[in-house]
Amino acid sequence: RPARTDTSSAIYALMVRHARTVGGTDAALPQIAYAEMLDRVRDAGFSEADFSRCIQQYEDIDVLQVNVTRTRITFVSAS
Repeated sequence: RPARTDTSSAIYALMVRHARTVGGTDAALPQIAYAEMLDRVRDAGFSEADFSRCIQQYEDIDVLQVNVTRTRITFVSAS
């Protein structure tokens, strides 16, 4: 498991890798299921709290958006 200071970066990298496997490209990553990603994050040895912190950090800088019901994660394009 990565060092504490790199946890959010490691989780974000997992999300990007997963998005690419479900049909995304570097230019356009698809939406991914929140619950499925949480399961993958836990399988990688991180906690739900780690995942929530990561989501919040990346939402704060407009890289990710999570819908109100917390079922979908959307990557914000850098256009």
